[in-house]
Amino acid sequence: MKRLCAALVFAAVGICGHSSFAADDPRHLMASGIRLYNETNYAKAAEAFDQAASTLLQGKLDPAVPRYDEANTLFRFGRYEDASRKYFEALKTTDLQLQAMSYFNLGKCFFALAKNGIDELKLKEAEQHLDHAAEMYESCLMLKPQDGDAKINLELAISQKQQMRNAVANAVAVLGHAKELVDRYEFSSALDLLVKERPHQQVAFSLEPGLEDQFMKMIGHDTNVLGVLSEPLPAQIDTATNDTPSITAEGVGSK
Repeated sequence: MKRLCAALVFAAVGICGHSSFAADDPRHLMASGIRLYNETNYAKAAEAFDQAASTLLQGKLDPAVPRYDEANTLFRFGRYEDASRKYFEALKTTDLQLQAMSYFNLGKCFFALAKNGIDELKLKEAEQHLDHAAEMYESCLMLKPQDGDAKINLELAISQKQQMRNAVANAVAVLGHAKELVDRYEFSSALDLLVKERPHQQVAFSLEPGLEDQFMKMIGHDTNVLGVLSEPLPAQIDTATNDTPSITAEGVGSK
C-alpha cells in the first residue's frame, strides 16, 4: 500500500507553521485521520479524511489528498470496492505522483477483489477484476515507468488470468479427446476420461458454464450406451415349422 499523503495536503491548503486549527479545519481533520489511522481505528480515520475532502471541495481546493488517504484507510478496513471509488476520485488531481500512487493502489484493490472472487468461486468476476488490476498497473507505469512493484504486480495479474484461461483450454481439450473416443465407439475409455478428477476443472466450469453442460451430456450418453451394451441379449425363439418326422417306438413316422 502506497503511503498516506499527509505532507501534500498541508501544501495544498497553504499551511504556514500554525500548530492549532479549528475542529472543522481540513488540516485538523487530516491530522486526526492520520492519528486514527496509525492507531488502526480505520473506521474513524475514514470519516475524518472524508470530512477533510468535503471541506476542501467546498473551499474550491483540491480534495484528492484526503480522498487518497481515505481510500487507503478503507483498503485497510477490507472495504475494497469503497476504497476503489475513493482512489478514482483521487485521480482527478493534477498531481501526477498522486495519480500514479492511486493507480497502483487501485490495482491492489482489484487484486484483492479477484482473490475474494476466487475464494467464493465467482471466477467470472475474479477474471474481470484481474483485467482491471492489470489496466491500473499499466496506467501507473505510464506515469512511473521505473516502478518495480507495479511491474511485478502487472505480471502477476496477467499470469493469474492466464492460469484461469489454461484451465478452460484443458477442459476443452479433454472434451475433444472424449468425442474422438466416442467416434471410435470406445465408450468406456471416453467415460473414464470425462469423470476423472482434474485440478482446476471446476475453475473451467465456473468460467464457462457451457463446458460443464457438455461434459454432463456426454457422460450421460456414454453411461446409457454402456448400460445397453452390458445387458444380456434376449434368448432367440425359433418359430420355424419343424417338418422332420418324429421317431416313435414303432419306428419312423407316425400313424
